[in-house]
Amino acid sequence: MKEYKFSRNRGQVKYCPCGKSNSNGKFAPFQGYLKEGYCHSCDQAFYPDSQTITKPFDRLLMPKQQPKFHDLTSRKNSFGS
Repeated sequence: MKEYKFSRNRGQVKYCPCGKSNSNGKFAPFQGYLKEGYCHSCDQAFYPDSQTITKPFDRLLMPKQQPKFHDLTSRKNSFGS
C-alpha cells in the first residue's frame, strides 16, 4: 500500500467523508486530497486508491464493571447502639 502524508491544514475540509462536520478539525486529509484522509472522530481511514473504508485498529474496550456495594444492614453500629 502506498504511504500517504497528511496535510497540515485540516481546516480546508468542511465535512468528513463519513458525513460529520470538521469544525473541530478531527479529519486530517492527505496532501493533495480533500475527501481522503483519516477521521479521528469516527476512527476510519479513507484512501484515494480504493473504494474501501478501513479501520486501522480495533480499540480494546474493557467491559464496564458494576460498582461493588457493601451490605451495611448486617454490620453492627460502631457507636455502641
